[in-house]
Amino acid sequence: METAYTDFAGRVNPDAVRLNLGGGTTLGGDYGGPEHPLTPGIYTFGTDVTLTSNTTFSGSGVFIIQITGNLMQLTNSHVILSNNTTATDIFWQVAGEVTVAAGAHMEGIILVKTKADFDTGSPCMAAS
Repeated sequence: METAYTDFAGRVNPDAVRLNLGGGTTLGGDYGGPEHPLTPGIYTFGTDVTLTSNTTFSGSGVFIIQITGNLMQLTNSHVILSNNTTATDIFWQVAGEVTVAAGAHMEGIILVKTKADFDTGSPCMAAS
C-alpha cells in the first residue's frame, strides 16, 4: 500500500483545469455531479475535500484523486460509476484522514496515509 500511495502521490497533474477543481473543497453538483461527471485523469486538491452530494465518474480509464488534506463523504451521498467506469480504476490518494458517513456509498481504492473511518451503514465496493 505504501508503494502505491507514494506512486500516486508523485504523479504530476498536467491539466490545470483539474487542479483544485471547483475551488478545491467539494465534489458533487457542478463538479462531479451527474451533469458534470469526472472523466479519467488526475485531479489534484491542495485542501480538504468533501463529497457533498452524489459524485459521478464516467468513462473507461484511470482516475487518480490526489488530496493533500482530508476526504469526507457526507451522509447518504454516493459515488456513482457510469459509462464503463469500474471501482478498480478509481484511486483516492489522501494524505490526511478519510471519513465515510453513515448511509454513504464509496467506490474506489482508498490509499490513505493517516486513517480511514467508515461509519456504520457506509458500504464500500473496493477499498484498502
